[in-house]
Amino acid sequence: MVLMLNDYGAMPVIQTFFAEPTIYQSFDLDAAVTVVDAKHARQHLDETHEAQEQVAFADLLLLNKVDLVSPQEIGILKRRLRAMNPHAKIYSTQKSKIDVEKILDVRAFDIEKKLEIDPEFLKEEAHEHDDSVSSIVLRETRPLALDKVDDWVFHWLSEKGTDVFRYKGILYIQGMKQRMV
Repeated sequence: MVLMLNDYGAMPVIQTFFAEPTIYQSFDLDAAVTVVDAKHARQHLDETHEAQEQVAFADLLLLNKVDLVSPQEIGILKRRLRAMNPHAKIYSTQKSKIDVEKILDVRAFDIEKKLEIDPEFLKEEAHEHDDSVSSIVLRETRPLALDKVDDWVFHWLSEKGTDVFRYKGILYIQGMKQRMV
């Protein structure tokens, strides 16, 4: 199982995996993967503990949007990420494109290393959610017009882009038989 971390940080997701014996005994946790937005990483790392936690607990770091920053900025960011997590592999990406072999079946997760970082991290009370991080959920049962969704996302990101850690969705688009992810 590859663990793609969300904007709530690594600890709660990993804790859930180890808290349920059925899950722990049925699956091997392969790697904790964190996508780092190269354009906004400095701001996120400076301002939120959640971003720092994701980097510290990751096995693999995908340094994304490297095409939007200078090579000097990438070098500075890579040194900062390496200082925060000397064990993680760092891959530079654009639009998060990467050969799947680099992130699947890599056997990078090591519970002992995680416990070295934070001996208390498997305990539920060890993690407090950062109140500066929030989520929104939009639900619609009718099929959506893809052009309108694209316009809305573009304008939302134009206005709030530096504050967005990630966005995802499963969309019911007019004229498409299957849902779009």
